[in-house]
Amino acid sequence: MVSSEAVSQSELRARLRQRLPEYMLPAVVVQLSELPLTSNGKLDRQKLPAVARQEREVRASYVAARTPVEETLVSVWKELLGIAELGVEDNFFDLGGHSLLVTRLMSRVRDAFSVDIPLRPLYEQPTIAKLAELIEQSKSNGHEPQAPAIVTVSRSSRRMKRSSVAQ
Repeated sequence: MVSSEAVSQSELRARLRQRLPEYMLPAVVVQLSELPLTSNGKLDRQKLPAVARQEREVRASYVAARTPVEETLVSVWKELLGIAELGVEDNFFDLGGHSLLVTRLMSRVRDAFSVDIPLRPLYEQPTIAKLAELIEQSKSNGHEPQAPAIVTVSRSSRRMKRSSVAQ
């Protein structure tokens, strides 16, 4: 889409949301007059401008944490994303989250609340409010994480006999 019209960040995000799944939306968009290229015509990544994480747009719909679960999740998200202020309705991916951080987040959720939450709901509705709701539902249903069974293995079963190796 090449156009001479100026598009705001929020308009661009709205257009991208129509075409891409939520988790594929870029965290930051930078407008360049042209891409820096190497002498071979490839993208010169070293000449791309350094992009500072943008502060989230100030919204009238900011919602602070209302429950202890949400408060804990806010502190976890702040630590993972390196953001000073966020609300329970803010989108994990809009704040710079990505798939690797999702796995770290879910590991911390398991440690903090002793529940296993599938990854899919976080990709579909990536907010603290929704995640807190899933945690509370899981705790009320009594779903505790299941540790894998420990199986004893004798040392003799792991060793190969010399007679079979020497042949």
